[in-house]
Amino acid sequence: EITDEVPGGTGPAVESMGEDIDVLNYHPVNSHGIGVFITHKGIPMNFVMIPPGTPLPTQKKHVFRTNHENASKVRVRISEGDSKNCEQSKELGSCVVGPLPNRLPRGSKIEIQIGFEKDGRVKVLARCLTTKTVVRSVIDAKGLLTEEEVEFGRRDLEGRQIN
Repeated sequence: EITDEVPGGTGPAVESMGEDIDVLNYHPVNSHGIGVFITHKGIPMNFVMIPPGTPLPTQKKHVFRTNHENASKVRVRISEGDSKNCEQSKELGSCVVGPLPNRLPRGSKIEIQIGFEKDGRVKVLARCLTTKTVVRSVIDAKGLLTEEEVEFGRRDLEGRQIN
């Protein structure tokens, strides 16, 4: 337990020194990176677009390229995790951009935009820049913490119980 009084009730433990104190408002940040699973030079990897500690809400975009000739669709897998290793990250959800036109060349540009809201929702907009095909998806990232972890964090932030 933390108190602002000296034991025995003799007054404040810390006296003002006549200086103004700035109080920062709480701004939520993400605790884990958010990104997409990609294949780079044949190697699967996690590409983090929103690094941990980013103030929320936020929005980031990046342009990727298709890996195959004549791809009829592209599956966008949204990841949570900080490692480039896919096995050390988890998939939050996915969406599919398509159908894409016949004879779409390998290396066609796909723009991925990820928004992360304060309420835990991850919003995805994926767009094939060649065809202007667009897909939108919302992933509810709530439920990734246990009820106990959520309650502990709530008490911690409210300053009621800090052990």
